[in-house]
Amino acid sequence: NINKINDLEYIITKLVNARAIMFHHFYNDNLKKYAQGSITDKELEYLILKIGRENILDGDIWLEKYNNGELKKGETCFTIDDGLLCQYKVALPILVKYKIKGIWFIYTKPVIREYEFLECYKYFVGNSFDSFELFYEEFFKLCQNYPKFKQHCNNFNEENDYGKSVPFYTFNDRKFRYLRDKIMSKEEFNDIIRKIMKSNNYNLENSLHKIWINENELINLDKSQIIGIHSHTHPTAMEDLSYHLQLEEYKKSKDILENILNREINILSYPCGKYNSDTFNILKKINIKYSFIAHLNIPKNNINYLIQREDHMNIINYYHENNEI
Repeated sequence: NINKINDLEYIITKLVNARAIMFHHFYNDNLKKYAQGSITDKELEYLILKIGRENILDGDIWLEKYNNGELKKGETCFTIDDGLLCQYKVALPILVKYKIKGIWFIYTKPVIREYEFLECYKYFVGNSFDSFELFYEEFFKLCQNYPKFKQHCNNFNEENDYGKSVPFYTFNDRKFRYLRDKIMSKEEFNDIIRKIMKSNNYNLENSLHKIWINENELINLDKSQIIGIHSHTHPTAMEDLSYHLQLEEYKKSKDILENILNREINILSYPCGKYNSDTFNILKKINIKYSFIAHLNIPKNNINYLIQREDHMNIINYYHENNEI
């Protein structure tokens, strides 16, 4: 059947060449590095030149070619998750310089000035510890005071594959994320972080305005970039949430962004790349056309809701290892 063969070729082309690049944290001479996986403005510029400006498509054009099965090998687009101030101050000027229209996925609770601990703890660690490994020592030590956490903390070993799909995670990175995402409730995790903050005399209130973009910056960002949804509170284990809680996360975020920008938003990326079968039904319900994952696993179905992304650190680390940066 010729039509079936053509359909298969279309799907294969659509998937094999569909590889966007995912970014998170940036820093420069005027803005301190505070999170793992951060890159400098110079590294971002190097990456653009190395890939070739002609191969970096505007996000909307890339998605149109993806949808039509017309992407060529090497063609990519830039996606930036979370709506952080470091992205706005460091990455945006570089993208504007090279006239690149990236897709920025915003989680909306900070936009309306209600803060989440997820990014707060990263900012705290980056500004209070010499390394994340030293922070992990303190975090794991506190876990010993809670019988449930102590057991999972002490039993975590190399046989646990949580986080192994991210090659640059250390053993303690994976152990920490396993406890945070799968064992602790959000309240329990926040309680431990607050105790560590207190023991380090850290004033969280003084740093809140330094972490995320605000509403005015979002509106300005929309002038040159594409805005997408990244949930409301950025759950780290979205796949464990009920249908109704997921619907609330995505619909609330969509409503906030559309109210601020006065237009429909129909692109999304999953927080921490997590989803389940309910998620796809929710995306259809709220009229999402495309959604991005956080890895390169080629999907067998729901391909418009499982668009692959390469983490920028995998690319940057390759160039560092080959002494090209």
